[in-house]
Amino acid sequence: MVNQLIDELTPSAPDFQLRDACDQLVGLFALNISPRDISLCFQINIMTENPDMLVQLVSSHGMLAIMEVLEGKCSRDVLMKLLHIINLVSRFILNTGWFESNVAG
Repeated sequence: MVNQLIDELTPSAPDFQLRDACDQLVGLFALNISPRDISLCFQINIMTENPDMLVQLVSSHGMLAIMEVLEGKCSRDVLMKLLHIINLVSRFILNTGWFESNVAG
């Protein structure tokens, strides 16, 4: 599932496809809970319970795909969704020591 969504994140993809892929990725990490409706701390706890999704995102070069889309021209809405995903992943890695445990070590 994550790999399919990452494959949809291309700079040439239409905005509606990018928005949909971003929403689905956030849904995988945060159980479809809007960032306005829940604290970031709780989202990190959910990600801690679902580390397989993060592993899939990292192993399928998802962050690279996100950065490539950010380099292209995308709508403000897509930009905000992509930055939200980066924020979720970054905070998860920083707050749990996941990178040191799974990649660096």
